[in-house]
Amino acid sequence: MSDKKKPTASSLPCPVALPITKGTFDDVIALFRHEVVQQYTVQREKFMDDTLGSTAEERKKRSQADQDKDFAALKKANPVLASSDPFKAAWLPTKGDVPSIPPREVAMAAQGLHPVEPKEGLMLHTFMEENDRLLAMSPEEIQSIDYLEGWMLRFILTRYFDFESAATRFIKMRAMFHKHNLTYTYNDKFTAVYNGGFTMSPMYAQYCTDASFELPPMPEVGEPKDETEKKARTAHPYRTHRTPIIMARARFNDFSKFDMEVFKKAWFFFISAVAASSYYEQTHGHVMMMSGKDSGMSNMNREFGNFASEAIQTVTPVKVQRIFMCHQGWFFNNIVSPLFKLLLSEKLYGKMFVSSSSKCKELVAECGKERIGVEFGGQVELPDNGSLTRKWLFAMMGREYKDEESSATADSEKK
Repeated sequence: MSDKKKPTASSLPCPVALPITKGTFDDVIALFRHEVVQQYTVQREKFMDDTLGSTAEERKKRSQADQDKDFAALKKANPVLASSDPFKAAWLPTKGDVPSIPPREVAMAAQGLHPVEPKEGLMLHTFMEENDRLLAMSPEEIQSIDYLEGWMLRFILTRYFDFESAATRFIKMRAMFHKHNLTYTYNDKFTAVYNGGFTMSPMYAQYCTDASFELPPMPEVGEPKDETEKKARTAHPYRTHRTPIIMARARFNDFSKFDMEVFKKAWFFFISAVAASSYYEQTHGHVMMMSGKDSGMSNMNREFGNFASEAIQTVTPVKVQRIFMCHQGWFFNNIVSPLFKLLLSEKLYGKMFVSSSSKCKELVAECGKERIGVEFGGQVELPDNGSLTRKWLFAMMGREYKDEESSATADSEKK
């Protein structure tokens, strides 16, 4: 056997013609559906063998009454794998307020094909660097796409068109959707959760919702002196204004006040909106900045931590480039941080960087001051009431947003 490593999906040329037209989109989805059925059938057969203690040949000889009993036992053991058709499950998303195709792409679709044609064999991540467009469909064609099919393409993109890996991830998504009763539909109860805990970079928020907005060039930065940061930056070289930045401030997440089910759904809706924000996010990923400033025990929750870890690592079609930790205290550095090494995959843990000082120099060098909040060493003033997050989410959903405080003031003046 050869010692040569098997090529990864990201090291291979994209096997799909780009930009994607309606015809190639349908072909890609057909391939993916076939792969999902293949993967699902293998998993389901093993599940049936283990649960029922019988082989496929033995089950074919059973009476209808016995088959009905078998199905009841399968449904009780695992309702996700009990169905014979992976695409006919009540908990699969058929609609939602999170867009299936990024809003910027929909707005740009009317402009026709991108002037830069992809070369034969051009790798997908290179194509994403050189183009603002991935799709070449008209707005009418995009609107005709089934909601679930749009998300299927998203799973394929996150795996660089590695259909087998994408199909496996899709099946895991089905299980988690059912397990936590998740949704792509906005609920007014989510508003309380969007209170400053999760904030999208304002510059990126405008970029992914306004097709006419042009990003400025990234400022030049020097080479990092810290060896750990130098290795991390070499391993994750993508540095561009198109990279989404999520700024998380733990002190706003008071789990003693939140209903856990609502918090999970609200967080999932937010991270799904991030996944839907642009194709750059889907192929390259985002940067997460986490601040522990003024946070305490009520701002930590193991159940939610396990849920978020499971969702990011195995289910949701999102990628994380870097995770920066700053303003962390003794408890985090000595108790929480070692737990991350146990809970997270080696790959994800390797993307984490704990800032050595309160100045967060690494974050500024990597992302630029004009993109991040003052708390993280940048220049952007982040509102503490979560209005920036809600405004961005409403823009993603194509809805008009009214600031709650402004609306309350207007109502009081009318009275």
